[in-house]
Amino acid sequence: MTPDIYLPDFKRIVAEYHRPDNPLLIPESTMEPGRAFYAFAEHDAIGFAPFAIEDGSEHFLLIKSYEVLQELQSLIIRYQGTGKMRGILKYGDETEQVSHLRIIR
Repeated sequence: MTPDIYLPDFKRIVAEYHRPDNPLLIPESTMEPGRAFYAFAEHDAIGFAPFAIEDGSEHFLLIKSYEVLQELQSLIIRYQGTGKMRGILKYGDETEQVSHLRIIR
């Protein structure tokens, strides 16, 4: 099962699909790069594709975000499923989010 997510409650929907027996793949979503970072870091996504990505060739933020994701690819793969990655995504009119980080050497 994979979600097409165009609704604003992305975090809730992704959480519903993040299960140990169902790797998270998001084949369509709005063109908001923060969603990709969040899905990979917080929910161990194996893929994320904004709808109409072919129309994003002039979307500067999307292009730069995918360049950063490519640079992070080896780290994402290494730490996927270990609980050692965290993602933060501003949702609606949220004013704060709390995340506890533990440095492991």
